Amino acid sequence: MADPLKKEKIANFDKAECIVLGHITRTSAEAQPLMAAVGLVNAADIYAPEDIPSFTGSKVDGYALRSLDTAGASTEKPAALALIGGARAGHLPRLSVKSGEAVKITTGAQVPEGADCIIKSEDCLLQGQTVSIYKPCAAALNIQPRGSVKKNGELLIPKNKRIRAIEIE
Repeated sequence: MADPLKKEKIANFDKAECIVLGHITRTSAEAQPLMAAVGLVNAADIYAPEDIPSFTGSKVDGYALRSLDTAGASTEKPAALALIGGARAGHLPRLSVKSGEAVKITTGAQVPEGADCIIKSEDCLLQGQTVSIYKPCAAALNIQPRGSVKKNGELLIPKNKRIRAIEIE
């Protein structure tokens, strides 16, 4: 049989695709370490094993607090809150925020219980153990909710997709 790729002029894309696909051999699936998977094609759908992110976190460096404590705050009349500690990325918060309190927090840190907003550091002034807040902080401001990127069981990467670095970050 003559080789159709060398002897025949191909008139349309569909015919060319059939010829090319007829020369491809499918390989079997095999497990690969995650970092070696870039550039490979996955053999099955991949689902989120848990909510992503797995906790409610801070989008900015600042102070975790209760939004009601900042109602009416301004440069002329700042809200004064007691600094009770800090929360850092990679560490579970051990504090609970009550009315009149604030926790210093870094980007990516888990939001302490009781706090419903994060105000940026540049909108505050820390003097000793008192944080002066110069503008109101709306509920949920600068907070990334648990599962806001992907929910547990949600499709992450569909079958037969070439895996890029962004998929495994």
